[in-house]
Amino acid sequence: MIAETNEAVVVSDLKTARSRWSSAQVEESSEQLLLYHELVKTFVPKKRVRLQFAVLTIANKPGLDLIDVPVIQQRIDRTKRVVERVWRAIQAEVFYPAPSAMQCSTCAYRTPCRDWTGVFPSNQESTP
Repeated sequence: MIAETNEAVVVSDLKTARSRWSSAQVEESSEQLLLYHELVKTFVPKKRVRLQFAVLTIANKPGLDLIDVPVIQQRIDRTKRVVERVWRAIQAEVFYPAPSAMQCSTCAYRTPCRDWTGVFPSNQESTP
Protein backbone atom coordinates (compact mmCIF):
# COMPACT_ATOMS: atom_id res chain seq x y z
CA MET A 1 0.00 0.00 0.00
CA ILE A 2 1.27 3.47 -0.83
CA ALA A 3 0.03 6.59 0.94
CA GLU A 4 1.23 10.17 0.61
CA THR A 5 1.41 12.62 3.48
CA ASN A 6 2.77 16.16 3.52
CA GLU A 7 6.09 14.85 4.84
CA ALA A 8 6.61 11.57 2.97
CA VAL A 9 5.37 8.80 0.76
CA VAL A 10 4.71 5.79 3.00
CA VAL A 11 5.09 2.32 1.51
CA SER A 12 3.40 -0.30 3.70
CA ASP A 13 3.63 -4.06 3.35
CA LEU A 14 0.54 -5.62 4.91
CA LYS A 15 1.11 -8.90 6.80
CA THR A 16 -0.83 -11.23 9.04
CA ALA A 17 0.81 -13.25 11.82
CA ARG A 18 -0.05 -15.51 14.72
CA SER A 19 2.14 -13.50 17.07
CA ARG A 20 3.84 -10.12 17.19
CA TRP A 21 6.88 -9.73 14.95
CA SER A 22 10.34 -9.61 16.44
CA SER A 23 13.00 -7.21 15.20
CA ALA A 24 14.70 -10.22 13.56
CA GLN A 25 11.54 -10.98 11.56
CA VAL A 26 11.38 -7.37 10.41
CA GLU A 27 15.00 -7.43 9.29
CA GLU A 28 14.67 -10.81 7.53
CA SER A 29 11.54 -9.72 5.67
CA SER A 30 12.47 -6.20 4.60
CA GLU A 31 14.30 -6.82 1.29
CA GLN A 32 11.16 -6.45 -0.82
CA LEU A 33 10.30 -3.17 0.90
CA LEU A 34 13.84 -1.92 0.27
CA LEU A 35 13.39 -2.60 -3.45
CA TYR A 36 10.04 -0.79 -3.35
CA HIS A 37 11.90 2.17 -1.85
CA GLU A 38 14.24 2.27 -4.84
CA LEU A 39 11.31 2.23 -7.26
CA VAL A 40 9.10 4.74 -5.44
CA LYS A 41 11.87 7.30 -4.93
CA THR A 42 12.19 7.63 -8.72
CA PHE A 43 8.56 8.79 -8.89
CA VAL A 44 8.81 11.26 -6.01
CA PRO A 45 12.42 12.47 -6.02
CA LYS A 46 11.75 15.48 -3.79
CA LYS A 47 9.92 13.59 -1.05
CA ARG A 48 11.14 11.26 1.65
CA VAL A 49 10.05 7.64 1.24
CA ARG A 50 9.16 5.84 4.48
CA LEU A 51 8.85 2.07 4.74
CA GLN A 52 6.78 0.10 7.20
CA PHE A 53 5.20 -3.25 7.87
CA ALA A 54 1.58 -3.23 8.97
CA VAL A 55 1.32 -6.53 10.85
CA LEU A 56 -2.14 -7.71 11.85
CA THR A 57 -1.71 -10.18 14.68
CA ILE A 58 -4.40 -12.84 14.71
CA ALA A 59 -4.46 -14.27 18.21
CA ASN A 60 -6.68 -14.30 21.29
CA LYS A 61 -6.17 -10.55 21.41
CA PRO A 62 -5.81 -9.27 17.81
CA GLY A 63 -3.73 -6.20 17.18
CA LEU A 64 -2.12 -4.09 14.48
CA ASP A 65 1.52 -3.09 14.69
CA LEU A 66 3.01 -0.46 12.38
CA ILE A 67 6.73 -1.19 12.27
CA ASP A 68 9.10 1.23 10.57
CA VAL A 69 11.81 -0.28 8.36
CA PRO A 70 15.03 1.71 8.23
CA VAL A 71 16.33 2.66 4.79
CA ILE A 72 19.97 1.59 4.88
CA GLN A 73 21.80 2.01 1.57
CA GLN A 74 24.17 -0.89 2.28
CA ARG A 75 21.20 -3.28 2.66
CA ILE A 76 19.59 -1.87 -0.50
CA ASP A 77 22.81 -2.44 -2.46
CA ARG A 78 23.13 -5.98 -1.11
CA THR A 79 19.51 -6.78 -1.98
CA LYS A 80 20.04 -5.51 -5.52
CA ARG A 81 23.13 -7.72 -5.89
CA VAL A 82 21.18 -10.76 -4.65
CA VAL A 83 18.40 -10.09 -7.17
CA GLU A 84 20.96 -9.65 -9.96
CA ARG A 85 22.59 -13.00 -9.07
CA VAL A 86 19.25 -14.78 -8.95
CA TRP A 87 18.27 -13.29 -12.31
CA ARG A 88 21.57 -14.43 -13.86
CA ALA A 89 20.99 -17.93 -12.47
CA ILE A 90 17.48 -17.99 -13.96
CA GLN A 91 18.82 -16.92 -17.34
CA ALA A 92 21.55 -19.57 -17.15
CA GLU A 93 18.89 -22.16 -16.21
CA VAL A 94 20.70 -23.04 -13.00
CA PHE A 95 18.33 -24.96 -10.77
CA TYR A 96 18.65 -25.37 -7.02
CA PRO A 97 15.97 -27.27 -5.15
CA ALA A 98 14.25 -25.48 -2.30
CA PRO A 99 12.00 -28.08 -0.69
CA SER A 100 9.26 -26.82 1.55
CA ALA A 101 6.70 -28.86 3.44
CA MET A 102 4.14 -26.14 2.80
CA GLN A 103 4.78 -25.68 -0.93
CA CYS A 104 6.00 -28.99 -2.41
CA SER A 105 2.61 -30.62 -2.93
CA THR A 106 1.48 -27.88 -5.33
CA CYS A 107 4.82 -26.86 -6.86
CA ALA A 108 5.20 -27.21 -10.63
CA TYR A 109 8.89 -28.05 -10.11
CA ARG A 110 8.31 -30.90 -7.67
CA THR A 111 9.67 -33.60 -10.00
CA PRO A 112 12.82 -31.74 -11.14
CA CYS A 113 13.47 -30.82 -7.51
CA ARG A 114 13.33 -34.47 -6.44
CA ASP A 115 15.45 -35.53 -9.44
CA TRP A 116 18.18 -32.93 -8.87
CA THR A 117 21.52 -34.65 -8.18
CA GLY A 118 23.56 -31.62 -7.23
CA VAL A 119 25.66 -31.79 -10.39
CA PHE A 120 25.82 -28.80 -12.71
CA PRO A 121 25.34 -29.31 -16.45
CA SER A 122 28.67 -29.69 -18.24
CA ASN A 123 28.63 -26.09 -19.52
CA GLN A 124 28.44 -24.69 -15.98
CA GLU A 125 31.47 -25.20 -13.81
CA SER A 126 30.43 -22.96 -10.94
CA THR A 127 27.49 -21.07 -9.56
CA PRO A 128 26.52 -17.77 -11.22
